[in-house]
Amino acid sequence: MTLESIIIDIFRAPIDSTLILVLSVLYLLVQAIRIYDVRLIQIKKKGFESGVATRAEGRMLPKWVGLIHWAGWAIFIVLLILNWKYTIVLYVFIFALEVMPILENLGEFMMRPFLREAKESEPWQN
Repeated sequence: MTLESIIIDIFRAPIDSTLILVLSVLYLLVQAIRIYDVRLIQIKKKGFESGVATRAEGRMLPKWVGLIHWAGWAIFIVLLILNWKYTIVLYVFIFALEVMPILENLGEFMMRPFLREAKESEPWQN
């Protein structure tokens, strides 16, 4: 095998390859955490009432969760390079789960141990 054939094989990764499957599950989990964080910030800024607001009770996620937003973009770009058709279908699927509260609830379940009390100096606290 030449280097060229190896690179071509990487960029034409089949959907059932281990790398694509692991990255897809990781992308799903990262997006669940991201949407939960976004919902918490929306609730604090705009005062929306929902089940998440009731369960969070004025608590927020730590600052390092912001890195998860960037990790989501990195995983998405890698998936896009590996198999762009599959990535588009995955993006639509994740978007559908985002509209429904499924990702929000999954993110809440995963991040519940990391919730902390919101400080008064945070921008959404007026």
